[in-house]
Amino acid sequence: MLALTRLRYMLYGLIFLVVVSLLIGLSIAIYQDRFTPMVLVKAHTDSAGLQLLPRSDVKVRGVSVGEVRDIASQGRGAILTLSLDPKQVGHIPGNTTARLLPKTVFGEKYVDLVMPKSPSPEPIETGEVITQDRSVATAEITRILDDLMPLLRTLEPQKVNATLTALATALEGNGERIGENLERLDSYLRQLNPHLPTVAHDISALADVSDVYSDVAPDLLGLLRNLIVTSGTVVEKEDTIDVFLRDVTGFSRTGEAVLVENGDRIIQLGEVTRPTTALLAEYSPQLPCFFKGLNNLQPRLEDAFGGRSPELHITLELVKPRPPYKPGIDAPVYGDHRGPNCHGLPNPEVPFPGQQIIDGTEDNPWYDQGAASLPPTRSSQPDASGGNGGAGGTSLQSATMGYAGTAEEQQLVDTLWGPILGTPPDQVPDLMTLLWGPMARGMAVNVE
Repeated sequence: MLALTRLRYMLYGLIFLVVVSLLIGLSIAIYQDRFTPMVLVKAHTDSAGLQLLPRSDVKVRGVSVGEVRDIASQGRGAILTLSLDPKQVGHIPGNTTARLLPKTVFGEKYVDLVMPKSPSPEPIETGEVITQDRSVATAEITRILDDLMPLLRTLEPQKVNATLTALATALEGNGERIGENLERLDSYLRQLNPHLPTVAHDISALADVSDVYSDVAPDLLGLLRNLIVTSGTVVEKEDTIDVFLRDVTGFSRTGEAVLVENGDRIIQLGEVTRPTTALLAEYSPQLPCFFKGLNNLQPRLEDAFGGRSPELHITLELVKPRPPYKPGIDAPVYGDHRGPNCHGLPNPEVPFPGQQIIDGTEDNPWYDQGAASLPPTRSSQPDASGGNGGAGGTSLQSATMGYAGTAEEQQLVDTLWGPILGTPPDQVPDLMTLLWGPMARGMAVNVE
C-alpha cells in the first residue's frame, strides 16, 4: 500500500514537471510567434552595427509591420531575417528597399522599409530578398550619424542627459506653439523658394565684391591709419576748434539778427532788381562773345600801352565838338529793341563799320551838316541780322573823323610848318599835326 502511494506521488511529480515544461515551451513559442503566421524575407545590408538586435522593429513609414528574427554575417555584410505581419504585407511592394536607422541618438536601431517612387503592383512574398537603400538621402543620414557618434562618445553622458532633460522640460507643453512656428517657417520658405536664383546670384556677386574689397584692403587700412592721425590732430586742437565753433555760433547769431532786421529790404531788393536781372537775362547770349572779344583785344592793348617800348602807341584825333544840348531835339530815348547781337564779336571788322543806334538824336541837323562838310566815310555794313542796325540814327563812327589824322593831312601840315620851323618837311614833329591840325581844319591857308 505504501509502495502504491509513493508511486502515485512520483507520477504526480512527473506530470507536474511535464506540465511546467510544456508551459515554459508554450511561453517561448508564443514569445517567438511560433503560432502566429508570419512572412519571412531576407534583407542584405553592408553592416548591422551593434545597436541592431534580434526582435528589433521593422517599420514602414513609422508603422511597425514586423520584427528582426535573425542576424547573420556573410563576410562583406549582414543578412537579416525579417518576420513581417501577413496583414501588412499587402501594403509592402515587392521592390521595396531597407535601411537601418536609430530610434534615438543613443537608442537601438530598427529596419526601415523605404517605399519606392514606382512601387510594383505585386506585394512582397515569403523568401524574397530586400536590398539596402542606397539613395542620396539615406547616404547623407548614414554619414551624419557616423559623424555624430564619435562626438557623442567624447561627451560626458551625464551632461548630455542634463542638457536633453532641460530641453525636454523647455519643450514640454509647447508643442502647439512649436507647430505654429514650423508652419510659419514653412510659409516663409515657400515664399523664399521662387527667389533662390536671385539669392544665389547675390551671393555670387557678394563674392566678387569681397574680392574687390580684398584688393583695396591696403588702401582702406591706410585711410584708417590717416584717420587715426586726423583724429589725434582734432583732439590736440580741441580748444582751437571749440573757439572756432563759438565764433561761428556768434557769427550765425549776428547773421540771423541781420537777416531778421533786413529781411523785408532783401525781399524788396530782389523785387527792385528783377527788371535789371531780366534785362541781363535777355542779353546774356551776347556776353560770351563780348568777353571773348576783350580777350582777343588784350594783345593789342598790351602793344598800345607799352609792349616792346614804354610809349603810348595810338592815333589821336581831335574832332569838332558837338553843340550844346537842345531840348526837344537831343532828348535821349531808348528805341533799340533788336535784342542781343554780337555785331561781329569776338572778331569784328577793322575798321569797324558804322552801326545805327536809335537814341533820339537822329533828327539833329548838326550831324547832317558835319557829314556834308567833310570827306565821306565808309557806309554802314549789314549786321548779323542782315540789316544796317536800324533806320536812321547816329553812326558810332562820326563823319567828321574821315580826314583827320590821315597821311594827306600830316603831309599838308609838314609842308606848311617846315619853313616856319626852319626844318625840312619830313622832320616836322608829329605833334604839330596833332596840335595844329584841328585848329586849321576847315580853314583857308595862304602860303607867301
